Amino acid sequence: MIFFDLDDTLFDERTFCSSAYEEIAAYLSDRHGCDMTYIIAAMTDLLYRRENPFTWLDEELNRRGLNHEGYLKELISIYRNHAPEMLPGTRDMHHTLSLLKERGYNLGLITDGRSVTQRNKIRALGLEQYFDPEAILISEETGYDKTSPENFRKAMELAGDGEPMVYVGDNTAKDFRHPNLLGWHTFCLRHMRAGVHPQDFTLLHPEAPSYIISSLPELLLYFPVPSRHS
Repeated sequence: MIFFDLDDTLFDERTFCSSAYEEIAAYLSDRHGCDMTYIIAAMTDLLYRRENPFTWLDEELNRRGLNHEGYLKELISIYRNHAPEMLPGTRDMHHTLSLLKERGYNLGLITDGRSVTQRNKIRALGLEQYFDPEAILISEETGYDKTSPENFRKAMELAGDGEPMVYVGDNTAKDFRHPNLLGWHTFCLRHMRAGVHPQDFTLLHPEAPSYIISSLPELLLYFPVPSRHS
């Protein structure tokens, strides 16, 4: 059974962030009767530089005399509850997941994050068609993130005794230690773009992934059509 991370593995999380910034800009523009769309580029640039866009936004609202108590919390809530109709740039994701399903592999998702945010991403990406509902494990819903082995153990229970287990992630700081210790095969998607969290490929077992891939379709080389015996 093949389980995937969500953010920056199956899709570029920045597309969700930028879409949420657009909603925040529209909300601010409407509320204050002025054009606030410039914050989209500014917040996206800070995200690419791995700085906190909301720290800047709080300061910018103060500078313009628009801030008030609890305002930042309200805007962060808009971000967390953002529900885009769709998210772009997922051709490789759909191609890979579709072929793995066609080849008979069972798929699942193990992701850290808030339930509403991750569920909104899953819907916008059209991922429900690939995963059974019980095979979607989100840290806020289960009570465990990937610094714990519990979601990986839950995944093994879902798969059944003796089923080979695979995890595909991107964060070398937390994605691979626990599945490795539980005997999984682990794959790390190497980032081919700037602005994502650092990846350390000097790590040793159990932190190091079993394999490093440069794109999701590369997985298809490791998981061919199963041979059929008469």
